[in-house]
Amino acid sequence: MLKRPMLIAVSGVVLMGGASAAGAQNAAPSAATDGGGLEDIVVTAERVESRTQKSALSITAVEGNALDRAGVTKVTDIVKLIPGLEIASAGTLTQVYIRGVGANASSSYAEGAVAVNLDQAYIARPTAIGGSFFDLERVEVVKGPQGTLYGRNATGGAMNIVTRKPKLGELSVEGLVEVGNYDAFKLNAAINVPLSDVVAARVAGQYVKHDGYLSDGYNDDDSLSLRGHLLFEPSDDFSILLSSDYYRQKGMGQSYTIASQKGDWIGPSDPRSQALFSAAAVGRYGPALGNLIPLPQGNGYVDNDTIDVRATLTWNLGFADLTVVPDYRRSKVDTIFYPNGVLGAIDDVAKQRSLEARLSNKSDRLTWVVGGYYFHETQDTFYSYTQGLFNQEVYADLDSKNFAFFGQATYSITPELRLTGGARYTKEDKTQRGTVFCSSLFCPVPNVRVPFTGDLSFDNISWKVGAEFDVGPRSMAYANISRGYKGGGFSPIVAPNTFGTEKLTAYTIGIKNRFLDNRLQLNIEGFYWDYIGQQVGFLSSGQVAPGVLGSVFVTENIGKSTIKGLDMDVAFQATSGIRLGARIGYLDATADDFVYTPASVPFSACAISGAAPRVNVNCSGRTLPRSPKWSGTLTYDQTIDLPNDGAVLINVSSRFSTSYWGSIFYLPEHKQDSYTRTDLSLTYMAPGKHWSLGAFVNNIEDKAVLTVAGTFSLARVDYVNLQPPRTYGLRATVNF
Repeated sequence: MLKRPMLIAVSGVVLMGGASAAGAQNAAPSAATDGGGLEDIVVTAERVESRTQKSALSITAVEGNALDRAGVTKVTDIVKLIPGLEIASAGTLTQVYIRGVGANASSSYAEGAVAVNLDQAYIARPTAIGGSFFDLERVEVVKGPQGTLYGRNATGGAMNIVTRKPKLGELSVEGLVEVGNYDAFKLNAAINVPLSDVVAARVAGQYVKHDGYLSDGYNDDDSLSLRGHLLFEPSDDFSILLSSDYYRQKGMGQSYTIASQKGDWIGPSDPRSQALFSAAAVGRYGPALGNLIPLPQGNGYVDNDTIDVRATLTWNLGFADLTVVPDYRRSKVDTIFYPNGVLGAIDDVAKQRSLEARLSNKSDRLTWVVGGYYFHETQDTFYSYTQGLFNQEVYADLDSKNFAFFGQATYSITPELRLTGGARYTKEDKTQRGTVFCSSLFCPVPNVRVPFTGDLSFDNISWKVGAEFDVGPRSMAYANISRGYKGGGFSPIVAPNTFGTEKLTAYTIGIKNRFLDNRLQLNIEGFYWDYIGQQVGFLSSGQVAPGVLGSVFVTENIGKSTIKGLDMDVAFQATSGIRLGARIGYLDATADDFVYTPASVPFSACAISGAAPRVNVNCSGRTLPRSPKWSGTLTYDQTIDLPNDGAVLINVSSRFSTSYWGSIFYLPEHKQDSYTRTDLSLTYMAPGKHWSLGAFVNNIEDKAVLTVAGTFSLARVDYVNLQPPRTYGLRATVNF
């Protein structure tokens, strides 16, 4: 039992840090900066405004200007700024992990374990996150279960994407143009227009295009994003914000490279890759059968789009602030790809409707929030696989409804001591209706649709209790215990096709400090997580029809995992123009009871027993995937003032990580070795900050870093998905 010793050790760090802070500080900090010191970003992660250094939880907030300087265009780019966060793009899906907790989103049915929200509206589908990362006020990443305020699917934490809103009485135009290698071109533009004394609009857009990072053209981008806001604010006590987002993605889409070729960025349809794939198939089955196995081709594509319409109503009622957020989001996926070397196609349409209403108040001694939430989603899914003589098609409709009631309050026992408590009740219902069509002679009844149905219901109470204590004027210690929850669901195949809920209980203790007249920040947090019923997804052989095995995406529950570690965030304003930063995380994520049951024997380094159609794969004792022991980001920012009132900005950011596994199969080819990836930018800022011109290089080392790994079961070939290679270019901005 390491929980108690680790927490005792962290408690010692808390007390020592608090004593030092109390002796070093003499005055309370200001809202933003104090005498040229460090900024304190205002966030809304707990549904009320608070400063990052006054929030009793592990939160990293990155402001919009920093996102622009780092070249953040899509959700996968944010990982270089936040240790403990891993994001992978696999096909059309986005997989978000915090401290080893996430969802291997192996199908469009899959739901994340990290709640992603755009302007307070939850994004349910892992296919619908793209296109949000432009014209942003900030991004907040909260580590640890957030079941009380965010509800289901927040076992690992939450990510809040906060866009820039209209400003009354202000006319402004902003723009960014970027060109680079791989024929990259990016254009951002935004305009803020006052329409009257009480009405303003803001319209923004982004276009991104680049050639494929892989040799055959895959891993390209051709995307368009648009956003519009209309603000009506007749008084300081009342406002309505109407918003809409549109995202369109085209191109060949994301794909993989053979693991042994990853350093050469060779795509799956490249003749060199096909030759390796074919040789493996012939070596396994002989020429007669091996040459019948299809090879990946270069005609894959994505044609996806998302539209979102939402509103935000805020009203000061005197005794409390009322916030109401209705949202409608429709996301469509249309893609052809080559899983396992075979031809795959997905046509998926998901429509979600949600409504959240909250009352909140913040006084000298009591801060509270209560609310209700309703969510309804319908999803129509079609996917097919063509494997030579065997073809399968699956049509599945999923209907999900859930409602919740929640509340949380923080009460000041003394000016220095505060206690927090909260709970959330969630009720969830899911219904699945579908058919499997098998057109092979190997099917028991060829060319007949086999139906499958299912109904599931879940309810849950998530909660949080905690305490925080001001050790000194700029030092706060805190401790929390919280519970997160993720509902069960279906895999889109015939029964057995269900999986149960997962729950995570987190024990956290930490301290946040500012020293040296607000120029040095030292935040430390220790955590211990009990993870029960973790949902894992994988591509496997499964029953696509009674007695018929085919390639299917399956989700199962495993028994128990233990996750513990430390996070440290250091920032130092060395001079008025130089800032140093270090965000470092230590993680020990162990699967104590990890057994899953595919329908056929997989290629795995884990212990295997049994036989088809129920094989036991025991990976107990292994480290959870995407859980490096050490990870972090080191930053150097310098502003050099020039005699003409212009400035030169230098930014260096280096992300490091020790080794980690890219799949649940734990094969040597699925392991990412330790690496560093360094980004550098140099910018000239004109007087008045009305325009700038700069150059950048990302991934200076040109390191091939895997995000997802797997094995083609037909030919026994290992593959990996990769982060982008070295990119470089020029960037210009205007602002007036």
